[in-house]
Amino acid sequence: MKWILLLLVLLLLPMAYAQDCVDSDAVGLSLYNQGSVEYEGETYVDYCSGNELTEYSCEDGVMVMDKLNCDYGCVGGACVEGSSIDCRGLRKGEFSKDTMDYCYNENQMKDYYCTGGQATYQIVDCTFGCDEGHCLAEERVSARCDGFNYKNSCGTLVYDDCRHCGFDCGVDYECVEILDECGTGSTGACIKLDGTKILMKKSNQIISTETNHELSLVSNRIMVASVDLQTYPDKIYAKVNAAGYNVLNIELQDDMFYLIDAVKKVRILGVFSKEMKVKISVSSLPNAELLIDEPWWGSLTW
Repeated sequence: MKWILLLLVLLLLPMAYAQDCVDSDAVGLSLYNQGSVEYEGETYVDYCSGNELTEYSCEDGVMVMDKLNCDYGCVGGACVEGSSIDCRGLRKGEFSKDTMDYCYNENQMKDYYCTGGQATYQIVDCTFGCDEGHCLAEERVSARCDGFNYKNSCGTLVYDDCRHCGFDCGVDYECVEILDECGTGSTGACIKLDGTKILMKKSNQIISTETNHELSLVSNRIMVASVDLQTYPDKIYAKVNAAGYNVLNIELQDDMFYLIDAVKKVRILGVFSKEMKVKISVSSLPNAELLIDEPWWGSLTW
């Protein structure tokens, strides 16, 4: 009889210990649902650290901890599924800087983009290294400031660069990072979001742009109704000025095109001086061309 009791104890003992570890997922590793493990009187809950998921599970009655990389980000103790991402605004390119892009390591970038209406990604090798979610197009250079102005690696002089040159944005304005036009780095602009209005401080003036949507800053980028604004108003302002027009008003339309009221001093038939008001539209996509709507007599001016 004693031998029988001893045998039962030996059989039941591993089962009792096995119950010391209880996984709420009940399926081992479950990347897309946050779970928890009860083990030796303590509770361990899955959690995120950047794009890394710490996942707790049970194996042979013992708690196991795994650290896993989430391809599409980690939120609330679970990996995000690619099929659940609204991928509008994600664009493919080693110098892009979308809300999800990040440096995989010092020399590689994880670049997210849309294909077939679903988010996917590519691992890009960065010849000169990866910095803040995009590849550098040339070797790093130290900031070259002239007062508060910064000549970036593209050779463009950026006025009032709050990121490199210590320019003070003042009350209510934030120093927001803007990717250089050639993708080699970034500069800083003083920006304030006021309801549906974008305000930018540039060269001792305020550039104001009206929109029809609520605005937000996400990962240091301006989001318009959850869409990443790729070209900021100061670039549009400078482009219109370079075409010889003075900006009167800028609006950002629902189709993500800027609509600009502008004016230019002209001479009709080369004799009569007059101000010519025009409507200009331009896409917020990078390097878009100005579409200028002149009055009927515009062709008679020079």
